[in-house]
Amino acid sequence: MKNKLTKLFAVTLGLALLTGALSGCGAKDGAKASAAGNSQGGDASSAQVTTIKVHVSQGPAPYLYVKDDGTSDGFDYAVFKEAIDRLPQYEAEYISATDGLTGVLSGLYDVTVGNWVWREQRGESYYFSYPYKVTDKAFVQREGDEPLKDLHDAAARGYSVIVGASGGDTAALEQWNEEHPDEQIKLIYSDATVVVRYQQVADGAADFTLDDGPMISAYFDEYQFQGIKKVTLDAEALADILPTVNTYYLYAKDEKGKKLRDDIDVAIKQLYEDGTLEKLSLQYFGYATTPAAEDFESKIN
Repeated sequence: MKNKLTKLFAVTLGLALLTGALSGCGAKDGAKASAAGNSQGGDASSAQVTTIKVHVSQGPAPYLYVKDDGTSDGFDYAVFKEAIDRLPQYEAEYISATDGLTGVLSGLYDVTVGNWVWREQRGESYYFSYPYKVTDKAFVQREGDEPLKDLHDAAARGYSVIVGASGGDTAALEQWNEEHPDEQIKLIYSDATVVVRYQQVADGAADFTLDDGPMISAYFDEYQFQGIKKVTLDAEALADILPTVNTYYLYAKDEKGKKLRDDIDVAIKQLYEDGTLEKLSLQYFGYATTPAAEDFESKIN
C-alpha cells in the first residue's frame, strides 16, 4: 500500500509540475503577443518577435560612423534604433558594412541605413521610408573668395568644382550642366578622399566643392583646415542643386519589405510628432534638420 501511495503521489506531482510549466510558457507567449499587439505598428494576431537584419553604412560622419569599440553611431543610426525600440514585435541585428544596396536586393539585409536620397531609378528597386532628415548642402571655398550664393553665381564667375568620381553630388552637378547649357560649371573629377578634395580647393586646384553641411562642419572640427571656409546655402539655392532634399531608409521592393517599411514608418512619424527627430538632430548637428509636416502625409513610393 505504501508503494502504491508513493507512486500515486509522484504521478500527481509530476502532472502538477507539467501543468505549471505549460501555463508559464503560455503566460510568456501571451505577454509577448500583447506587447506586439499594443504597438501601433504591430500585428495583434502574431505572438512572434521578428529579427530583422539591418545594414548600417560605415560613413559618412556625423550621419554614420564606427566607434572605437566597433559599434555603430551617428544620427541616421540613432533615429532608426529609436524607431525599432518603439516596435516590440521587432528585434534588430545591426551589421556594419559597405554593401547596403546590393545586400538588400540579394536578401542579405532587410533594410539599409545609409544616408540615402531619392532617385527615380532607386525607386524602381526599393521601398523608401518616410524621410527622417533634410539634406543640408553647403560649399567649401577659399577663405578670401566672395561667398557663392548659388550655382548660377558659380557659373557666372566661371568657377570650377571638384567632385568625386561618382555619387549623388556629382550626379546633381552633372544634371545642372545638362539643364543649363548657358551656365556651365567645369567639373574636375577626383578619386581622392573628401579631406584631400578640401585641401585641393585650398591649394587652388578648383574653386569650390559641394558637400553636406554637417559633414563639412565635422571635417573642419577634426582637421582644422587653413585657407578654406564653409558657405551655407538658403532653401532656394538648395532646391537648384537637389530637387528632393530628404533622406530615407531603403527596403526590398517586395511584400515583406513593404510591411516592414510601413511598420517602421509608424514609429518614424511618432518621432517627428513628439519632437524626437528634432532633439536628435540638435544632439548630432547642433541645429534642426527635420522634414516638413507634409512629408509625412503620404509615402514617396
